[in-house]
Amino acid sequence: MIILGVTLSTRLNSVLSFSAIVTTMQDAKTIKGLRMAAVAASTSTALKGKRKDTDTKRITENNDMNNTKNHKKSTVAIIGGGIAGLSCARHLQHSYDVTVYDTGRLRPGGRCSSRQPNDRPKDDGEKSMEYPLLSRFRYDHAAQFITSTKATATRSKRTNWRTSFDRQVQDWIDQDVLRESPPNSMYVFERETKKATTNTDDTNTWNANCLNPPSSTEESEESNSTASKQEQQRFCYPSSGMSSLVDALVTDSIFDIRQDVWVSPSSGVRYQGPPPPQGSMAKNGIATESWSVRAQGRTLGKHDHLIIAHNGKCADRLMSKTPAKDVHRLLRTNFNDRVSANGGQRMTLNSIYSLTFCVKSPSLLSQNLPESFVGGFVQDHPRLGLVTCQTNKYPTSTYEGSVTNSKSGNDDDNIEVWTVLSTATFAKKNKAPQEFLPEDVVQNVTRLLVDSLERDILQQIGAGDTNTNPNADVPGALQNEILESRVQLWGAGVPLNVWRGDAGKASTNGAAAGFVHDPRYQVGVCGDWLQEASIAGAWTSGHRLAQHLIDTDHSSASKYVGFKKGHFEASQSVRQLGLASLDGPMNSEKIMQSTTQSSPQIAKNRRNGSGNNNNNNRKNNRNRSRKETPTA
Repeated sequence: MIILGVTLSTRLNSVLSFSAIVTTMQDAKTIKGLRMAAVAASTSTALKGKRKDTDTKRITENNDMNNTKNHKKSTVAIIGGGIAGLSCARHLQHSYDVTVYDTGRLRPGGRCSSRQPNDRPKDDGEKSMEYPLLSRFRYDHAAQFITSTKATATRSKRTNWRTSFDRQVQDWIDQDVLRESPPNSMYVFERETKKATTNTDDTNTWNANCLNPPSSTEESEESNSTASKQEQQRFCYPSSGMSSLVDALVTDSIFDIRQDVWVSPSSGVRYQGPPPPQGSMAKNGIATESWSVRAQGRTLGKHDHLIIAHNGKCADRLMSKTPAKDVHRLLRTNFNDRVSANGGQRMTLNSIYSLTFCVKSPSLLSQNLPESFVGGFVQDHPRLGLVTCQTNKYPTSTYEGSVTNSKSGNDDDNIEVWTVLSTATFAKKNKAPQEFLPEDVVQNVTRLLVDSLERDILQQIGAGDTNTNPNADVPGALQNEILESRVQLWGAGVPLNVWRGDAGKASTNGAAAGFVHDPRYQVGVCGDWLQEASIAGAWTSGHRLAQHLIDTDHSSASKYVGFKKGHFEASQSVRQLGLASLDGPMNSEKIMQSTTQSSPQIAKNRRNGSGNNNNNNRKNNRNRSRKETPTA
């Protein structure tokens, strides 16, 4: 602003000086008069002599700035408002005119989404809420946690691509967007099989192992080294639901988001640029308005570049009728609960059921699991994948405008909300149309998941301790506690394989590019399936594609990125867990062994004080969270 003010003043002075010359010349009757006018103008200029060089430099700089400002930015359409699409948009926004098209009815986010208290129902009418109890609570119904390693950690070449994301996570923590899960809050439930003897059959038990125990200062040097690794790895989640992470990507942005827009897979995007097979390459430069985006039979916008930031059948069909055949080839999708060891020939996505239910506190779950329990991964179970206590993640006291029970007239502090994510195998076996789940499927999925949770987790973790769990051995006891439940099917859940294309100039240490880009048709793709099946992978893929577009000159010399010598690689971490790739102790056998807290020990801890006072302790936790966690 200071530069602009000085430059504007300089221009006015220049105009006034020129006017003075003209006026003086008109009044002059002789050559002498003309010379006097010139001398007067020179004198006026001399008075500004000390500022001449500075002002000239500022004028030049300001002209460059104005030329950049007035020059029309290239336009980019991003189809998909998940983490990858929003990350790409945020990193592009100062260099391009970006528009994000997203199908989310309430907010963007894709699989990184939440239900917030009092979200409006689909019909947006005056009818009562479809889920009158659950609608009062905040809960995540897809992605539940973010894993990150502190930026100071030493990484191998294989994982150093996460460094930028780790720094971003730390920034989010510093900004109170994310919080670290408290100690003793994250667990993994593992199966232990006892071999058959002469008089018995094989038996299975489930042990709960803590993933984030408190750090200890009284350990040997070797133990300290292991503990240090454990301290550097962390589980995080947003303070106000996963959708608040999306808010952080959107807040203060200058890109445009078109919300609740269904870009038809059959004709939603149309290529209108230079003809194939050369496309923009034949023009030796960038083509304008190469892509049009359509919805409901009308054109929503015309853009120079197109970015596909989602996957599944819709993305496959969306690009099938365009000339960008190399891009479409990568978007072809299989749906299965497993992928071959060599990675397969196509992107493979699994499906996952999400069941959220509320129960009165203290419930069978809260009485048998650690009081600080937030989440637990279930390994090698035919039905269960992850269990999360939403009311421990997001206590009602942290809701915006929260009031006490006596004032609000409800009893929300005495209700627990839990979410169970199924395995891909279970979802495949019980597959149904995800937009319109039949009622019998909903009931069956609910019954099977709750029964497995009760039989395999609660009864064995609690070890049948009737002092803290008088109904531990009563079949169907947990099912009877449920006040309300909701089932959702994520048909395009988690990618089981990752595309490893050539890097070109886009990466270091020979790692894959993490995105693809075809300069002929000015189309790119980003997503977790191009980097890693995680929020970190999605964010990084979007970031890398954005940086490539900023750095490239879009000339005929522009090279393809992500295609050469590419192949699909099976994700070993997803294969192990079934839900996502996790960075840290879930993938480290040594750390897992060092953090194990057995199920009998958990039961013992409950008997030593937490069982009978469970409800009061939960309320105390909520009061502590009120001080630690910012309101939404």
